[in-house]
Amino acid sequence: MDLNPIHIAVTGSNGFIGQEIMLWSNFPKQFDIRICDSIDQITELGSWGEGAVLLHLAGCFSGDHDVLWNSNVELTRKALEYFSKVGGNRVIFLSTGAVYGTSAHLEGSREDDLVKPANYYGFTKRLAEMVVEYDWGCNGYPYHILRLPNVYGERQRKGVIFQMRNRIQEQNSVLIEGNGEQRRDFLHISDLLAAIERVVEYPEAVGIFNISSHLSLTVNQLADQLTGGLNIRRDFGPDKNQLQELVLDINKAKQQLEYLPKVNNLYLGV
Repeated sequence: MDLNPIHIAVTGSNGFIGQEIMLWSNFPKQFDIRICDSIDQITELGSWGEGAVLLHLAGCFSGDHDVLWNSNVELTRKALEYFSKVGGNRVIFLSTGAVYGTSAHLEGSREDDLVKPANYYGFTKRLAEMVVEYDWGCNGYPYHILRLPNVYGERQRKGVIFQMRNRIQEQNSVLIEGNGEQRRDFLHISDLLAAIERVVEYPEAVGIFNISSHLSLTVNQLADQLTGGLNIRRDFGPDKNQLQELVLDINKAKQQLEYLPKVNNLYLGV
């Protein structure tokens, strides 16, 4: 038994990733975890927070501009402010590959690429990254920013895979936003959890890391796999995300974190 377990304060534990961490992973057995679903609870950590890690999951993917700004930018700023007051040490922030906009490389966007978000969600997540870099990193504290693609899993109740499967079952059709030729990486939740564990255990590997898999599909190809070749109607709607590609190069994570994704085919647990 580890007599000095790593302390991890977790925000956003009610979301999909948070639930996977708290209910379905080994994190609660490996680490000493405190849930801070209200940002104000960070101030209640007291001496427990000294030297601790903040795993900041809280945020929002959709909503109007005010919702996205408050959930992604302001909430991050307050979380760091409160965490510094209790003596926190490291911050792990889950961001998105949407900060890049369209990739400049066939093999995917790289961490040192110019960022040019194509939608307001990506814009607010990039601003939140800058808050972490400035408010935390510039004060000499270590931080780890993980840029993610579409994360999915068997227990997910949001996202394109869940929505497509539901519509197939309920309406015998799929809804595709845009022309369906948008390309996306898909990251299974088990590989994301493994990556977060790597980051916790590699404190010297600071900075920004793409975390993804070797599974890239167009939205049309995703529909092909989910329909299983059946003759199911496809309805097309406007492209709300305005993001042609979300494909990430993961060589930096492989080299510095020894991260290797294990799920590189669409796995739905069936």
